[in-house]
Amino acid sequence: MKDNLNNKKIFDTFIVIFFIVSTILFLLFSWLLLERNTNIFSQKYNNYFGQVSLNYSVQISKELKKEFDDVFVRMEHFLDHLTVNDDSVFQCQSLYEGNDNFLGWYVYNSEGSIVCDSSNLNNNLQQLEIYDNDFLTKSQKDFWFSPSFDENNRTLLKIYKSLYDVNGSKIASLVLIMDLENFSKNYFVEDGLWYGTSFNIVSNKGQIVWSGDKDLINQNIEGKYIRNIFSNFSDALNVLQKARTGKIGFEIFDYLAQKQIASYFKVPISDGYYWSIIAYTPAKFVQSEILVDYTQNGYIFFYVVAFLLVVFLLVLYFFFRRNLQLQIENNQTKREMIEEAKKFKMSEIKLNKTVEELEKVNSTMVDRELKMIELKNSLKNKGKKK
Repeated sequence: MKDNLNNKKIFDTFIVIFFIVSTILFLLFSWLLLERNTNIFSQKYNNYFGQVSLNYSVQISKELKKEFDDVFVRMEHFLDHLTVNDDSVFQCQSLYEGNDNFLGWYVYNSEGSIVCDSSNLNNNLQQLEIYDNDFLTKSQKDFWFSPSFDENNRTLLKIYKSLYDVNGSKIASLVLIMDLENFSKNYFVEDGLWYGTSFNIVSNKGQIVWSGDKDLINQNIEGKYIRNIFSNFSDALNVLQKARTGKIGFEIFDYLAQKQIASYFKVPISDGYYWSIIAYTPAKFVQSEILVDYTQNGYIFFYVVAFLLVVFLLVLYFFFRRNLQLQIENNQTKREMIEEAKKFKMSEIKLNKTVEELEKVNSTMVDRELKMIELKNSLKNKGKKK
């Protein structure tokens, strides 16, 4: 019986341990499954917004293309009506007066002298003639975008267009000074699809034309500076490289401990020259209540199930401990009953011996009394005979 009791205890202990281990494994599996489903849903959700961002960006690309086409048409029209007399005196007309994207325009001749300019040209620009000599003397191109340059905490850019004489010699250049701060503000920053979106403009040569991070402007994405910044973020550098090659698409990647949704699109400006616009937004800014509710409901369900399992486990443990305590008490009672039975048996044996002794004494006393009676009767009879 004792062996059966021990076997039962071992079996109960094994059942409890098995249930605990099974519960832990179930909760772990449920957590991993919940994480997997949440990640899959989040990935699909981010992909959807990545595609939305790309569609929006393509629309911006069309608008920018139209804007630059208009710029080039006006520049061509201006140059067609730009006249030069025999004394090399230029007669200019107005061009882009009052356009917020441009700080002004001017024309400089083959000697590098400014021959005419716009009324809105800011003559306080300290770097007014930067890059002019490079385009005039070194470049054989008809059209050119200069590198970006900083002027009074603004990022500026020049658009060059050449004027030729009848012999095909370059005699003058038309320059538009473009305010990239206003340009980006009008097209990107204030008109961004989502809050928190940042933009980079990269030329087909890999030069960063404009960025919200001023330190990146005029850096080449294949240069040492950019590679050092993105040394631990290969996905971010990969987006820059894809954009530089003129690819169109979107990526979802981790950058600076945040999941980013980036779209990159090509803006064809002229033959052999284009910009790539990169728009990247932290995923948390595009995740609506749908994803938040899905995630929260999933975790709430898991916590409720986990809580109920833990409560059930505690109740089971309580009943197991109670059952074990009752078994201990039952065994103690059995041992006490056995001890009492032994004591009772000893008392019974002692009582039986006492009864036997009493019976013997009683029998002896009876025999003695009978003999005394017999002796008395014998003496009485003898007295009568006398």
